[in-house]
Amino acid sequence: LFMQTIIFFFFQAEDGIRDFCLSRGLGDVYKRQYEDNAKILSLMGEVYFNIRNDKQALEYYETCLKIQEVEVGKEHHTYAVTLCNIGLLHKRNENYELALKYLQEGEKIQKKSSTELDPSYAMTLNNIGSVYNSQGDFENALKYYLHFKDISQKTLGELHPYYALALGNIGSVYNNQGNHKEALQFFVDCEKIQQATIDIKHLSYATNLRNIAWACYQVQRYKYARLYKDCLLYTSDAADDLLCVDLGGRRIIKKKK
Repeated sequence: LFMQTIIFFFFQAEDGIRDFCLSRGLGDVYKRQYEDNAKILSLMGEVYFNIRNDKQALEYYETCLKIQEVEVGKEHHTYAVTLCNIGLLHKRNENYELALKYLQEGEKIQKKSSTELDPSYAMTLNNIGSVYNSQGDFENALKYYLHFKDISQKTLGELHPYYALALGNIGSVYNNQGNHKEALQFFVDCEKIQQATIDIKHLSYATNLRNIAWACYQVQRYKYARLYKDCLLYTSDAADDLLCVDLGGRRIIKKKK
């Protein structure tokens, strides 16, 4: 039944795209139809993004964007969401200039169309910071991460995964800059929140353990090296639905049972 539903949505969306130009101006019925088709296309793009079929995901996102541009306009929050989705896709493929272009365009629209304390706006700031961090532009990365942290703290509180994410990301910038002592404090604070808010077998928890262990090593606190071993164990055990996971350039293959 699930597959039949997906196939139905797929053909509905494709049919809508085919007759899109002919259908304009025929009234609210068509407008609602194409708005619905845009939502379906966005969902299909998300599905392909999650299974790492980036070419197909990009096609769905770009088609969705064209429909949204006509039907809701370039200042609408859903248009901004699609821009950000395309930006994240480019980031994953290390097309950082394109990623920044789409994410920053989306961020400008979100800032106008919603309050700056909106968590979705905050996450866009985090994603822009992540692109800068990947580029080695640590000054800009830190600026966006700190903004993300402030909004998360005000809107969601300190006992929330978003706030923990912000702390971990700020720590990663300090770590990349060689300020390992400062990085360690942020990683430890992040870990305390994660223990209270997420499953300790979650991959993000394992990643933060790795970060703590690496920072401890850099500041010569060698007795905490066991955290690095724990991190690898957590990562392997947490990969229930994966054959392997990527952990900071170190690929851990899940053992077959």
